[in-house]
Amino acid sequence: MVFWKVLIILFNIFPNPFTRFVNIFVKNPNIKSSFYISSNKKKIPLKIFLSKNLNKTATLILFPGATPMGENHLMLNKFAKSIAYIGVNVFIPRIPDLKEVRINENCIDQMIDAYNSIVNREDVDKKKIITIGISFAGSLWIKASTSKKIKIKPTIVISYGSYFDFTDTIKFIMTGQCSIDNKKYKIKPDHWGRIVFLYNYLDYYKYSGDNKKIKLFLKDRVLNDGSLSSEIISKFNYQDKLFIEKFFSDDTNFLLKISDEIIKNIKNKLNLISPKNIKGNIDFPIGLIHGLNDDMIPFTETKKFDRFLNKKNIKVNTLISPLHGHATIKNDKQNFYLKLIELNKIRKFINSIFKPIL
Repeated sequence: MVFWKVLIILFNIFPNPFTRFVNIFVKNPNIKSSFYISSNKKKIPLKIFLSKNLNKTATLILFPGATPMGENHLMLNKFAKSIAYIGVNVFIPRIPDLKEVRINENCIDQMIDAYNSIVNREDVDKKKIITIGISFAGSLWIKASTSKKIKIKPTIVISYGSYFDFTDTIKFIMTGQCSIDNKKYKIKPDHWGRIVFLYNYLDYYKYSGDNKKIKLFLKDRVLNDGSLSSEIISKFNYQDKLFIEKFFSDDTNFLLKISDEIIKNIKNKLNLISPKNIKGNIDFPIGLIHGLNDDMIPFTETKKFDRFLNKKNIKVNTLISPLHGHATIKNDKQNFYLKLIELNKIRKFINSIFKPIL
């Protein structure tokens, strides 16, 4: 039965010609738009995938990353549905700051609010709770899970494609360079990460141009997919146009000048959201997943995190897969046989970390 459940998950996540056939034998979940109550008594949207299991059942809580799509992110919903197929209720809470693509310590408190509200529901089996943070939410959620405000601990906390040291991630976003054990890697970074970084921290860079116009441009790119970018840039002066042009170039010296100044000015803020500086008690197992092809947060971050946890004798199960990008499935250049081997590794990993709810 467990083997079959894991196969259902895999068939629904990875592109293949058999998904429709497999889904003939499963029951579609009920998808509901609901809400949870925050600590300041506000109603925050909550998306629920209710399995056909009518009893109190196992629960998966998925925390979306920093994206304006929030709880409606397509890949996240696809994954939630695949888990609901096997009889697990899945909850995707909106984290207000992350939906506004704000990465800060406030996200940690907002995640704690969401978690506590969900686990206190009557339809949640409190002994069978698994949580997954996607992208930037992964490390933020691990930090949140150490809080004394969380009385009912998850069975396991899973981080997908997240960071260990936010400073190193910023430098990767700017240069595409990452390293571990004196081994250096070069991966072309996604410009989205660079945009999100400046959108969050432009105020900490001493820029002599028109900050308001630059911020308006960044906000449009982040929250509106750049629908007004051409119009906004048309009103830029020469200096502002040159700044944006160089920001999207591969001028490493220029980019490091910006990032180094900002990092210096927000060092304390970065420490608050980096697992590298965890001070709370990690008394729960951790699962770490990362794509070898991740062009937003490098896989070396998960390798460093895995090493850190092992040194502290904290139970951790780690998978770095060439079949994943950043919160996406990528068609890499491996041949069919090697892909099957990799899929079998992923099957074993899912079987291990999801064991409490399978």
